Amino acid sequence: MRAADDGGEAVAAEALRRGEGRVAQAAAHRALALTPDSPVAWNIVGTLAIGAGDLPRALAAFGRAGALDDGPRSAVNRAMALERAERWGESLAAYAAVLRRFPGHSKAAERHAVVS
Repeated sequence: MRAADDGGEAVAAEALRRGEGRVAQAAAHRALALTPDSPVAWNIVGTLAIGAGDLPRALAAFGRAGALDDGPRSAVNRAMALERAERWGESLAAYAAVLRRFPGHSKAAERHAVVS
């Protein structure tokens, strides 16, 4: 069972939403220090890595988030990172996998159509 959010995840998510990357990064790392199995924090780390142009780090973070949470967010984020890395076949397969598990997921369907 995951520990309750001590504010690190919420602070990181809000900072990310406001475009405060350094605050988001620090808060996400604090959250991970306390709760290393936080898919929310790993998704934030991945999003920040994409913004920094570090696609390998983004893919690793989204992969870790996906291993911890079987919802669509991590899988879609990973597919989008693959797309940004111009790994078209892998990206298409990742979107298709999301759509098999979550039929009608609008972002996955939209991006799948663009990539294919």
